[in-house]
Amino acid sequence: MNEELTLQELGRSASNYLRSIIRDGSVIGITGGTSVYSIIEGYKKEKTPLENAIVVPARGGLGKKTEYQANTLVEKLAEKAGFKL
Repeated sequence: MNEELTLQELGRSASNYLRSIIRDGSVIGITGGTSVYSIIEGYKKEKTPLENAIVVPARGGLGKKTEYQANTLVEKLAEKAGFKL
């Protein structure tokens, strides 16, 4: 299995787990990186937004690709799940 397929499978499995533990009112801190990116990519948009849940970056962005930075991933997850920023 190549690295891209491994990351996709990781993202699919981890996003399903994340979805199962998040509740309205949760506070979620996320970092950046390709593994976290794959989780956010695998997260399906919520039918009912979790409006009282909050997602925050656990640290600022490092690296050259902004799509893998914590701030960008926080925004993307918040949009998919209906979280507050």
